[in-house]
Amino acid sequence: MATASAWRPNANDADNYTDRCKETIYPYKATGSDTSRLTKPNNDGPVRYLDSSVTITTSKTIEFWPDGTAHIDTNAGNPWPAAGNPGVTITLTRKGKTKNIVVNGLGKIQMDR
Repeated sequence: MATASAWRPNANDADNYTDRCKETIYPYKATGSDTSRLTKPNNDGPVRYLDSSVTITTSKTIEFWPDGTAHIDTNAGNPWPAAGNPGVTITLTRKGKTKNIVVNGLGKIQMDR
C-alpha cells in the first residue's frame, strides 16, 4: 500500500496503477519497534485474496486509512468521506450462494452468516 495522508494522496495511488497491492513492492510489516502482532493494535495487515470462483456482484470502492477508518469514493475529490452508518455493502456470489459484507466508517467489517 502506498503511504499518504487525507490531504496529500500518494501519486502512486491512482486507480490505473496495477501494483498498489503487490506484496513484493509493498510488503506487510508491523510498524514501530514492537513488531509483535499480539502486543500492538496494528490496523494494517497483509493482502488477502478471494477464491477465483467468487464474483463481486455489488461493490463500492473502499479505502482503509492507517487509523483503521473506511472511506468511500463519492467522485467529489480528496479526501474521501468516511463510509458512515450503516456503511457500504459489498455483495459476493459463489456456487449460487450470495453473501453481503458491510463495512462502516469505523472500519468494522461484518459478513452474513
